[in-house]
Amino acid sequence: MGRRPGVRVSYRVELRPRIWKYEAGPAVAIIYTGVKNVTAGAVVQNPISYAGAADRDDVNTMLLTPTFTFNLSDGWFVGIADYNTMIDWTPSRSVLLPIGAQVGRVVRIGQQPVSMSIEAGGALVRPAGTPKPGWILGFELSPLFNFHVGPGVKIRGRGGE
Repeated sequence: MGRRPGVRVSYRVELRPRIWKYEAGPAVAIIYTGVKNVTAGAVVQNPISYAGAADRDDVNTMLLTPTFTFNLSDGWFVGIADYNTMIDWTPSRSVLLPIGAQVGRVVRIGQQPVSMSIEAGGALVRPAGTPKPGWILGFELSPLFNFHVGPGVKIRGRGGE
């Protein structure tokens, strides 16, 4: 389990200055691996705008990115798609609740392990007045780094220090 503050700057592309909102807010990640072959958890963030262009809407949105993966043999895995659930705490009170599934495999490209997956799903709930997206399809390619260190193991610097 870990905690960290998050800072994000959102912007839109236009040909005029001062078009952004500055945002900051809490973020937490919780991952559980206590059951063999299962990874479950979530990343929760809540950026809140505090400065920026007055003509931009204020931001106060919770982003919830769940994870649930079951590892199969030969590096294959299945699970829920890691789509962002969004809850807008501003007066519009809109909600986006997507759901989907993913299948993937961990492979090596040279010496680097890489997770590749495809995911598909749809939106169970979406903000009023927004177009119905139909199917949501995704492809993910993520390099994997193992920084886990066991009890009593020292981390050595570069050059064997």
